[in-house]
Amino acid sequence: MTPLSIAVLAFVFITGAGFLGLALRPHETQKAEPVRDMVRFTQGIVASISALVLGLLVAGATDHYRSQSEQVRRMAAEVIVLDRALAQFGPEAAEVRRVLHGSIEHSINEIWAGEARRMTMPPGPNMLDMVMRLEAATPGQAFLQGQAQGQVVTLARTRATLATAEHGGAIQVQVVVMLVLWFVFLFLLAGLYGQPDRLAIGAMVLGSAAVASALLLVLELDRPFHGMMAVSDAPMREALATVAGVR
Repeated sequence: MTPLSIAVLAFVFITGAGFLGLALRPHETQKAEPVRDMVRFTQGIVASISALVLGLLVAGATDHYRSQSEQVRRMAAEVIVLDRALAQFGPEAAEVRRVLHGSIEHSINEIWAGEARRMTMPPGPNMLDMVMRLEAATPGQAFLQGQAQGQVVTLARTRATLATAEHGGAIQVQVVVMLVLWFVFLFLLAGLYGQPDRLAIGAMVLGSAAVASALLLVLELDRPFHGMMAVSDAPMREALATVAGVR
């Protein structure tokens, strides 16, 4: 299910619980003060726990999103540095630079695919093997070759991290379901001891929408490469454009 569909379902269930509470609300003679106090005490506990868990979810999803965004910028920088090192090595590395272009283009298409999918190897020869087979004729070329080998390994590691980010986010489905159930319970109690006037109904609907929008924000941040808040691929596109002589 998409984050939007989950948020819509949460809004429906929470709002429905509020209306159900209004429909089942007891008569005024049954609303004894001790009962009211117990209901308010329970609401306070559940509301505090719900707010705490929702805050933790937002923090976790934000950290996950920020981490993946930083990984993208780091990978783009590694691509530029690797390409410059290969260019300084000499014309012998031209083929490696062409493979680098194809590998990065494949990674962009895979990471920002329409949906999360299993990671696949870039087409063409293995870039690390090609770098290791370069023949360094000078100490400078030997240094550049060693640097390029390390950068190729770093790129492969970063690419694997980004490509699998959609499969291992910070948010567990069970936590989201439990949180929605807590809010359903809160709105049900609020309806039982509320008044069915326009102001109360409007406040209930707005409250449900606020909870649903918060869940939508959390779920969108937890899917950093898809949806309405996807991390931009602009750094990678710009890095790809710097790889010269590969078309």
